Amino acid sequence: KRRSNDSALLPPEQVATERLDVTEEQAPTRLTELIGKLGGMDLFLLTSGIGSRNCELEAGVEIATVGTNVVGFTRMVTAAYAYFRTRKGGHLAVISSIAGTKGLGSAPSYSASKRFQSTYIDALAQLAHQAQRHALVQAAVVHHGLHAVVQGEMGHALRHLGQGGGGGQQGSQRSRRG
Repeated sequence: KRRSNDSALLPPEQVATERLDVTEEQAPTRLTELIGKLGGMDLFLLTSGIGSRNCELEAGVEIATVGTNVVGFTRMVTAAYAYFRTRKGGHLAVISSIAGTKGLGSAPSYSASKRFQSTYIDALAQLAHQAQRHALVQAAVVHHGLHAVVQGEMGHALRHLGQGGGGGQQGSQRSRRG
């Protein structure tokens, strides 16, 4: 029987919540508080991001996108990386977009920020020397104001992760191929 609240399927001691906004400086502290409530973290999955069509190249839109997709992304990934580093391992995954593979004229900061994310995860994989697993999952079909992208890539990346993939740069390259 399916319940309206999926968290009701878990025992209450396995469910914890924390309000967290990646654009706020205290977001890593909130992550640490959530980790404490849960008694640890084995997997960090970052899915936050914004993007808007901005053909008029309004500075506020571009800056807001960079604030979330670059600054907020870096803030949270470095916090998770530091946590896993002190524990000698963990899984760090990011859901990004294949928009980072080529600039989108209608959304310049969005596509540039997604390129940043891909390159950053690749660099962390090198830094970790395989001590942690990193994966970049590039969303295939995203229904928002931007153009939908190649179908099937998200499924391929998730299958790859399900097979224990995601070992750093190699995992990122596989998820880009589709």
